[in-house]
Amino acid sequence: MRWPVERTNSWLTNFGQLRRNTERHPKQRLGQIALAIALILTVKLIKWAKRWND
Repeated sequence: MRWPVERTNSWLTNFGQLRRNTERHPKQRLGQIALAIALILTVKLIKWAKRWND
C-alpha cells in the first residue's frame, strides 16, 4: 500500500507550483492540487483506455 502513495506524491511534486508554497490563501493551494490531480488522472485514464486499442 505504500508504493501508490509514494508514486502519487512524486507525480504531484513534478508540478512546479506545488513544490513551492507561495500562495497566501489555502483555497488557491487546494485548487492547484485539485487541478494537478485531475490532470494526472486524465492522462492515466487515457493511457489505460488506449491499451485496449492495440
